[in-house]
Amino acid sequence: MPLDAHYALGVRAIFPVQKYDNGFSAGDGQRGIIEIANLINSGHWSNFVDDCPHVPTAFDHGPVSFGGINQPRDVYDAPAPNDVTSFFARPLATILPFASALQAPGIEGEYCQKAGLTPLGETLISEMMKRGMIIEVDHLPQRSVARAYEMLVENDYPPAATHGNNNGGLVYELGGISNTSLGRCADPGDPKAMIRSLQERVALAADRGGYPAEGFSFDFNGLAHGPGPRFGPDGQCGQPQANPIGYPFTSFDGAVTFTQPQLGRRSVDFNTEGMIHAGLLPELIEDERRNGATDEELEPLFRSAEGYVRMWERAEERAAALR
Repeated sequence: MPLDAHYALGVRAIFPVQKYDNGFSAGDGQRGIIEIANLINSGHWSNFVDDCPHVPTAFDHGPVSFGGINQPRDVYDAPAPNDVTSFFARPLATILPFASALQAPGIEGEYCQKAGLTPLGETLISEMMKRGMIIEVDHLPQRSVARAYEMLVENDYPPAATHGNNNGGLVYELGGISNTSLGRCADPGDPKAMIRSLQERVALAADRGGYPAEGFSFDFNGLAHGPGPRFGPDGQCGQPQANPIGYPFTSFDGAVTFTQPQLGRRSVDFNTEGMIHAGLLPELIEDERRNGATDEELEPLFRSAEGYVRMWERAEERAAALR
């Protein structure tokens, strides 16, 4: 379907690429099982090199997990050397020829995708800007990130960095938005340990001329998980923790009183289970409040919707100027 048709149907935000290589860009470069999945998806070997632009990315950095299937190619869209078309009908038989390669050791070092945005990918970003669409940049690999930001800066266009990569504050300079998460471990020697990341990011946004707000970045997709617990056998903190959640407690604005949540007949203990579903967001906020975060320090989270709207309005303004 042409881009105009998607736009007419109401699509306003696009990730040009996600995990796997496509016609717009190399995949986001996540390691591990995604390396194998990309081989199955495309028939191409992995395409990682250590000659990198070293721009910050959410996924495309670090060692290669499966060194035996990493065979960088000069032409990104060259014909695939491996026939994996029978994978869904015969998965084991299709994968078996790669067994020895998959057992080879990983490759240590700082690697990145050799390929970046394709000409079609650059066209996609250009056409999205002309339409006031929201460009999600955080699944782009390093070379694609570098080129995308060149285009964004040239056109003074705001990106959406919803996995938290604010690119050294450049996102805010362009009028875009980024997201964050809160610290999960209290430190008796540092009363602001759990809120410091939010403080620093809001200060950076203000310093770069952006709107001083920051949204949460969760990825409840069945594979990723929410913020973990501070207490109990699954606790993530290396030192004793204090001030657990207790019930009842009131919401940030004081309008709602929360009692302990239930899943069926089971009581959920945020202290020892963490944020196991999105309905425990009030507990996450309360945990911060009980461990040194003031309401004033948390307030930028509650401006995040306004920040998103401002980014969207900026995109519309720039689109009108670019058409």
